[in-house]
Amino acid sequence: MRDYWRQKDRRYSINGVQTKGAVIITMKNMDMKKISVLIIAILIIASIGWLGINYISQEQVIPTPTPETTPETTPEPTPEPVIVSERQIAHNVLTPTEAYDLIKANENNPDFVILDLRTPEEFEEERIENAINIDYYIDERTNYTKYFRDELDKLDKEKTYLVYCLADIRSRTALEMMEHLGFQEVYDMSGGIIQWKAENLPTVK
Repeated sequence: MRDYWRQKDRRYSINGVQTKGAVIITMKNMDMKKISVLIIAILIIASIGWLGINYISQEQVIPTPTPETTPETTPEPTPEPVIVSERQIAHNVLTPTEAYDLIKANENNPDFVILDLRTPEEFEEERIENAINIDYYIDERTNYTKYFRDELDKLDKEKTYLVYCLADIRSRTALEMMEHLGFQEVYDMSGGIIQWKAENLPTVK
């Protein structure tokens, strides 16, 4: 009987130990699963955090600007000096007294011309002796069948000209026009025939 109870107790003890061992093993298995899940979760969170930090750091990196290369510029050629003709037009504005002296100095010179730019009526009324007339307003007076510039262009550009009008307005404009047309020597009388007469210089009618 003792042997039976020993065996029974042994089996009970063995069963108890086995049962207790099974419970302990089960608990351990459950703890290991939780720990494994926890470790995996930690690794996942750590991985996500690392990826996030790496992404942010890449976003914050300021790229080094590439230095711009300055294109090579071709040096501009040095402009050639302008050669002024020795026969450049003389832009001389003379007082009536100076103009009178010029007329006297060229009395017998066929290449000296006195040019009156007033209307034909003004010219006929009173003028400087030996002057010729080209109407500054010929464009309008002829309904543009003739042009003042064309009339000037018909003149000999190699001759010397003294131009005047009533009050030195038309003659100054004509002076610039004659320069563009290629005249070589032109003089403008300041004040026109009004100033000429004011200085008691001679006229003809």
